Amino acid sequence: MKKQKEEGAIITANESVSIVMKSRYEHGEEWQDYISDKFEGVGIPPVFNKINDGLSDRIADYQYEGNWIEAKTFINSAEVTKILKLYSTLESMNIRMVVMCEWEPGSKKHAKNVADLRRLGVIVFEGQSECDSFIINESVILNPDKTINMAVPMCIPFDRIVPHPNNRDLNVKNIPTIKASITKNGFFTQLNVVPMGIEDKKKRNIPLEEDWYMIFEGHTRFYALKDLIEKGYNVPDIACIVVPWISSDNIDLLHKILITTNTTYQSWKLKNFITSHKGNLEQLGDVDGIYTYGKMLQAMNQAKKQGWGEANPIYMFCHTDSLAFDDMKKVKDGEYRITESEYNSQIKPILDFMKKLTSDNRKFNGTIMRDIIVDIRIMYNTNPSVKDRFHQFLPWLAMKFIGDYSIDKFPLTKETGVDYWKVIKKEYLYMIENGMIPVQPMVPEKTLMDFA
Repeated sequence: MKKQKEEGAIITANESVSIVMKSRYEHGEEWQDYISDKFEGVGIPPVFNKINDGLSDRIADYQYEGNWIEAKTFINSAEVTKILKLYSTLESMNIRMVVMCEWEPGSKKHAKNVADLRRLGVIVFEGQSECDSFIINESVILNPDKTINMAVPMCIPFDRIVPHPNNRDLNVKNIPTIKASITKNGFFTQLNVVPMGIEDKKKRNIPLEEDWYMIFEGHTRFYALKDLIEKGYNVPDIACIVVPWISSDNIDLLHKILITTNTTYQSWKLKNFITSHKGNLEQLGDVDGIYTYGKMLQAMNQAKKQGWGEANPIYMFCHTDSLAFDDMKKVKDGEYRITESEYNSQIKPILDFMKKLTSDNRKFNGTIMRDIIVDIRIMYNTNPSVKDRFHQFLPWLAMKFIGDYSIDKFPLTKETGVDYWKVIKKEYLYMIENGMIPVQPMVPEKTLMDFA
């Protein structure tokens, strides 16, 4: 039974349900991380591929050649239906599905659902001990010698090394410090590189017989050395660590290694992820991904220019119909997508709303506006009355906010912002409920051609 909160968003159960679901979601991520760490710890590297099972695009909790792993902390009849649908698709592709459950074997709460899955052919392991045993056994089967690929040290001429095209923006502030250290103490670290692939060489018109390398970690050091060479310093061949089993032709895998390595040593800002993924998606020719990450970058640049927080628009992209769940992990992994229709109907109107608010040099608290624009999109997707009047709701909001701003009534802190937003929503929903705001047809904005 639907229930309407005081704030105006329609939910399908009482407040405690979203709290339970959020907790379950967070706990589920911990179990997924445990399973992932176990597989990687025994030398079974992940190879993730998106699969559409007829209901939606699916990504495994862990995936390696011929195997699809689902990590579960909770299961019900609806989950069983989803699993079986995916199982059928995977079976047709000769991919084995394995469901790894956190609860111990014999749990009465999950017994029927587990039995249903096993009866229909799905492999299910229950409890940490069963899951660990399976993973260890897989490592023995797949890698009986426990062989680990090992990078090799090599000194490479500087002019045979190229930077990765989709590294994050260069941190130029660190270059003078690194140059000073190199000239005083010598170059005592290294650049981490992979061999340049045949296709990459062809694109660059490099003779195939020549050995060239691409950096995936150490770009700031590279540019510090480059500057010293340009200033006349005698720089010998560069100490490098070469990863020979990957080449620059392995675009997606190399990009994942670039992100993993760089974020291990130094945290990336949200814009670093988005910029890097956009470049990588362009190389892969992923049209939907290029559109999505291009729009996110565009929104970030707008927010920065308008002074309400460069990263804040991404939270609006991430939340569709709930505060409890977001797609931030997908954004950082390069997997997030939004359609042109969704963008034009939900995101662009809110960005235009923010453009109007911040005109005439008005400055609004970024944290307050982030929470509000996220909730506006959630209201669009959960409250049909607001969705039907979205083209009326946003101009009304702009009028209220600008009016309150002009008399110093707009809140300045997150706490007062929460209370202010509750009152604003309550006022608008009250007017809807009492027939004071009938739905009006949307009138397209006039252009110069209309007056020709």
